[in-house]
Amino acid sequence: MSEQIPLKYQPLIERVKTKGSKSKAEAIKAFCLQCVDFKYKRVKHCSAKQCALYQVRPYQSVSVAANSGA
Repeated sequence: MSEQIPLKYQPLIERVKTKGSKSKAEAIKAFCLQCVDFKYKRVKHCSAKQCALYQVRPYQSVSVAANSGA
């Protein structure tokens, strides 16, 4: 994982790390983005089906989320 957080995602990461956000969705989004080096397309096409957050990861199309049973 890169130590460099893109400017676009710095506010999100800062909110989650400082507990300024109590949003579970933001925490999941931040976790997934960090996991794939802040490339949102990698989150969308994630292949880590063993991950506990796989079915609730951000950037999925609505039909993919509905078909996964989430």
